[in-house]
Amino acid sequence: MDNTFVQSVIYRKTIFIDIDGTILKHGKNLNNMCTAKPEILDGVIEKFLEWRRKEYYIVITTARVEGLRQVTQKQLTDVGLFYDQLVMGLPNGPRVLINDKKPEGIVSAVAYSIERDGGIKDIDE
Repeated sequence: MDNTFVQSVIYRKTIFIDIDGTILKHGKNLNNMCTAKPEILDGVIEKFLEWRRKEYYIVITTARVEGLRQVTQKQLTDVGLFYDQLVMGLPNGPRVLINDKKPEGIVSAVAYSIERDGGIKDIDE
């Protein structure tokens, strides 16, 4: 009798994605970003639908202040984006993702820096 136990683990990806200049066209200043009609960038809807099909956990991040949460949530809903979590009030400087490698060798931290307002259609996750 073989007592070998093979554990099969399925890792669910988490996507961290910024709003202004990444999902929505950058409005140049906070007032414009929160009062103008949001313009969704190229490939965003398709990419979010793909991530949903793959059951990824989507965390939207932004430097927008917490007091703009309702406005921001409405903008995202109005353009048809659904996500799992919204993290607000981050500094607008560099963001660093640090994670460990899984014992199986799976790399668990990947980062992309895209051109502002370039869209995310070419991101392959």
